[in-house]
Amino acid sequence: ITQTEGFGRAVLSDAARSEHQRLLKLCLGFVRESKRVLEDPSCVSNYPLCLEVVQLVASLAAATAGDVRYDPKRWLRPLMVPASLQNSWPIVERCSLLELLMRWVRWREDKALAALATGGVRPQTQRSTPAVGSLEEQALFRIETVSAHAILLLVQSGPVMERDRLLAIAEAGPWSRDLDLLGWYESTHAEEGHNTLACLLGHHFEHLLPAFLHRAYFFAGSSPRLSTRYFHAIVDALVPADAALDDGPAAASDRDFVSEVEAASPSLMLFGMIHLASTDARTRSRAFDLICRLTDSFGPAEGFECDGSSLGARRLLYAADEPTPMLLSSHLEKMRLAVAAQCPALSLPLVRGGVALLTQTQPLALTGAQQLLVLRTLSPWLANLQLEPLPSSRLSESSTFQFLREIAIVGLQPWSASGEAGDAYGALWHQLSARPADRSTAGQPAAPSNAYVIASFMLQVASRSDKAATLVRRLAVIAFDASPAELLPMLLARIEGEPLEESPPPTTQPCAPGPGGLIESVGSAVQHVWRRLSTSASAQSAASPAPPPHAPPVGPAPPPPPPPPPLLSAKPPPLLSAGLPPMLSAGQPGGRDDQSPAAPGPPLDAPSEVVEGASGADQAEDPIMAAVAALSGKPSRVQPRTLRFASAAAATEAESAPAVPGGLPEENEAVPAPEEEEGEEELLASTEQLRAAALLMLIEPLRHSMQRPLAQSAVCGEMPRILNLALLLMHSQSESALSVEENRSLRQLLRAMLESIVEAHRQSAGLAHLPVGVTTNQLPREVLALTEPLR
Repeated sequence: ITQTEGFGRAVLSDAARSEHQRLLKLCLGFVRESKRVLEDPSCVSNYPLCLEVVQLVASLAAATAGDVRYDPKRWLRPLMVPASLQNSWPIVERCSLLELLMRWVRWREDKALAALATGGVRPQTQRSTPAVGSLEEQALFRIETVSAHAILLLVQSGPVMERDRLLAIAEAGPWSRDLDLLGWYESTHAEEGHNTLACLLGHHFEHLLPAFLHRAYFFAGSSPRLSTRYFHAIVDALVPADAALDDGPAAASDRDFVSEVEAASPSLMLFGMIHLASTDARTRSRAFDLICRLTDSFGPAEGFECDGSSLGARRLLYAADEPTPMLLSSHLEKMRLAVAAQCPALSLPLVRGGVALLTQTQPLALTGAQQLLVLRTLSPWLANLQLEPLPSSRLSESSTFQFLREIAIVGLQPWSASGEAGDAYGALWHQLSARPADRSTAGQPAAPSNAYVIASFMLQVASRSDKAATLVRRLAVIAFDASPAELLPMLLARIEGEPLEESPPPTTQPCAPGPGGLIESVGSAVQHVWRRLSTSASAQSAASPAPPPHAPPVGPAPPPPPPPPPLLSAKPPPLLSAGLPPMLSAGQPGGRDDQSPAAPGPPLDAPSEVVEGASGADQAEDPIMAAVAALSGKPSRVQPRTLRFASAAAATEAESAPAVPGGLPEENEAVPAPEEEEGEEELLASTEQLRAAALLMLIEPLRHSMQRPLAQSAVCGEMPRILNLALLLMHSQSESALSVEENRSLRQLLRAMLESIVEAHRQSAGLAHLPVGVTTNQLPREVLALTEPLR
């Protein structure tokens, strides 16, 4: 009866007419009573009855399976169990039958593996498999074949995993041991045009989607064919290729499916965009189908457009077996920009999901090609994000700090430091820094730009480790170019020792060079700073006790020393209209009160502590754990000396302090740290750490500042302040105020600024196209005298 052609229609008709479902319950009752014969595959005498029971299960599963349906205007669950049959076959019984059928399919294989494990010796109590070619072996082969087909029909007809097991899988993560059963479905990927994995995902979409996505990504390196199977399973569970159009009313399960797709839409969009660049035509075509469906649902209401036309008009470009590479790559780049611009609501979860893929190394990691594709796909989405200011305390609880830290961890990996991956990683920060600050509203202060927030983050993490300092120096020029007029005063204030503010002060129009030009203005600033320092030194010497009298010298008096020459000008040029900063005003060379104690913090080369929960061996092997440790280490208890500017009060304090020869801090000089509250980890950098980080971050921006109009205008307006700080910091070495790393950064900063000014001079003189050696003799001798000591 069950193997007749109209049995399925009879079951549905009987269930629709009566709630008792007499025909289906009669067959299911027979299966419940007879399934115990399936428990022992080694009992040859039961093979005929086992074959009949397995055929009955396959027929019942086929009769209760619904049609695959699809609607291009709304999300429908492709595999839906009819409402009249949802409670007729309990999931517990289906799971029990599924396990018995799987045991029959792999029984001979398990026997062979057991024999290999025991060295070919078979225990006396164990029965042997039927002989090859015998009637029993033919019956066993038939049972195995029908069982495999019955499993496929069972998975297609309804759920086969209990809710408790699904919740345990969701809690354990995408690589849970409870998902080992996927290995069986992987081996039976397709049969009779059906996709077993797609059917399994279709009934358990919410709980199994993360596991399917991870396997589609991370199996690409070790098993490309298996990765492709998971890819098609995911797409078929959303956009089935062979489905019947359904315009009927939505069911309750369809409404649940809509919410599940909306929650997973960022991951699905990233998944489809990455696979659009596949070299396989079928994979590329199905990824295009998925993107078309997602953009229709989550794009603009008036319709999604790319390159002036609808997205579906370019289907042949992605479905072609041998597409034109130039056309494909050009349109793919335009699509990345269009999707990010027209679906901005997906930006933050999509970026976080992509960064999580890049930072995963266990149990598998992405290939180099996949890492590059993920970076290029994420780049346009970062332009949609507006960062919130960093708080003044509890940085670890800030969502902005955590987000920037995740992106920084990617940059600490060896593969992201150079080549195409290095360029793509730099483009991430460029897109994130390029977003300006939102306009202030009535009664609300103006929010800082992304560049300001990124610079504040770099100041906090630069002193965590040497790797973090290297990354910050590499990325500082990107943030600086986005908003030089906002970042330069902030970095100079950190060098002066001012506290870090959440939002920048209102910026004024940067000052332009004087009528004599850029080079003359720089020279004027140096002259003015030198005169201020000389006046301060003369005042200090006049206040000190007079030396004992001695005999006057014999002969004419020596001539007075000549004034110091300008930096790059032979004649005194006019002064910069901006004047000098307040720190050079009479009587206050320091410009701030240094009496308050500085917060303790680690020097630049302080080793970071081990991340909680990870062993030392794991950190040495796993680059992600090493990157986390580089950005997350607790501040050290060792701090350098506090910088003392040349003032009378600072000089008095310096006399009482023990002298350290060579201008370097004492080795292992420890300062007791204030006691922290129990359970609270303070991540804020100290004043000395902020100063060291600001010096490090200014090196590359100053080196390239004269090549960009905005940066040049900002640097020219702050040139007196920059030179003032540089000279005072160099002068402070007599009191051992800077650490070794700060001294090195200061010398590199001065050299970078000098090279930038010299290059600007060469361009203004029309000599930029010549080698440097040809025009070296045309520079003033003072420049040449400064260049060599700064090497």
